[in-house]
Amino acid sequence: MKLNNGGESQPESVVAGAWGMRALMSWDESARDAAITAMVERARVHYQSWYEREGEPRASAALARALMQLYDRTNDARCSDLAFSILDRIAALQVTPAACPMPELWGSINAGQPGVVGSDSAAYVSALAEGLVLARRIGDRQRVERYERAVRLGTRFILQLEFTEAGCFYVRTPRDALGGVRMSPWDHRIRVDRCGDALESLIEARAALFGEPARRGDSAHR
Repeated sequence: MKLNNGGESQPESVVAGAWGMRALMSWDESARDAAITAMVERARVHYQSWYEREGEPRASAALARALMQLYDRTNDARCSDLAFSILDRIAALQVTPAACPMPELWGSINAGQPGVVGSDSAAYVSALAEGLVLARRIGDRQRVERYERAVRLGTRFILQLEFTEAGCFYVRTPRDALGGVRMSPWDHRIRVDRCGDALESLIEARAALFGEPARRGDSAHR
């Protein structure tokens, strides 16, 4: 894995690096090759330094997910501690009923300009959902409660961005929009990448809140 040690890392490169870490660990899940573990550890040190310097929210969310996967591999508390630090910060950015009188914004993650929220919240919900699973695993009850509230509220926000049949009354060709996810409550553009993020966040949230669904053919169906 090539790390850019010169200059400031751009958020996009941090996101790509975090996904690269995750891909390597997933590919090497069974072998647990020492060389790959060492490579990912070097990446952790590099991106931790980036987080301490900059900590751009969206890239930080991607980093938290990589760190949680690395913790599953190594049980290194440095990974879980930094991941939880990032997720606590993300949870604190969530729009809640206590802070906002507009129900349509509840659950969004206001990580950019004040009041500017949208489907980018899905990336944060995915990270919080994985954090909920990890908090349960290590018995961190306070974070379990905090992250579960955040995931439930965030899922609510993502779901209301979806174009439903009833909500397509003003769309010329509803088939093109049905099931898509708006950029924001007031921006009706649909981006494929944001739809993908939203779908992933809902899958992660379902698994974190209700457990993995049984597969066809499992004993639960027999």
